[in-house]
Amino acid sequence: MKTLSILIISFSAIFASVKMMDKPENYKLTINGKDYNLALDHKKEITLPDGNKYSVTLTLKDMIEYQSKFTSFNHRNIYQPSKTKLDEGLDQITLFTAKGTLVLIQEYSNVDPSFVIDLMIKETTKEEIQYGYKYKEKNVTKKIGKYTLKGKQAITSLDQDAYQREYYALGYKGGGLFIMTQIIKDSDYHKEKHLIDDFWNTLKFK
Repeated sequence: MKTLSILIISFSAIFASVKMMDKPENYKLTINGKDYNLALDHKKEITLPDGNKYSVTLTLKDMIEYQSKFTSFNHRNIYQPSKTKLDEGLDQITLFTAKGTLVLIQEYSNVDPSFVIDLMIKETTKEEIQYGYKYKEKNVTKKIGKYTLKGKQAITSLDQDAYQREYYALGYKGGGLFIMTQIIKDSDYHKEKHLIDDFWNTLKFK
């Protein structure tokens, strides 16, 4: 019993020390050329060269703006967009949830991507159609500022499973944008759709 008590006391001490450990100070604040290391969401007291002390807290905004060469949009801070260079003159930006809700942007520097819509519809729905999903398609448009995006909505469904995808393209001189969104229409639909709603409500073209 004595050994067990020692182990419990040791574990409690370790647990308490872990709880008291500061978060990693992975951020740097520079004031008048002097650097101060900070941790996210952790209050820290800093002393300036003149002796004045200040309490500083670094936090992440609820909504974060993402900017690329051709677009900008806002998303919640729980997500992190990923950018990939697919080819020369072709960058892809993706934003998605663990459930599979998706926003995908392809930025073309040297070609009008309008032809991509039908190719992507075929590529993203072919396995479901082969499996027996019903397929519905209709033309859609989306107004963003002075621009009107033309595209298609495709819905595949089987019993209680349903995938709603939308595909848009915007061409301009020397390039253009292809945008795709995807969401599963199930009981979590209203919990997931904010990702797509936030994107469309804040999307801007440069």
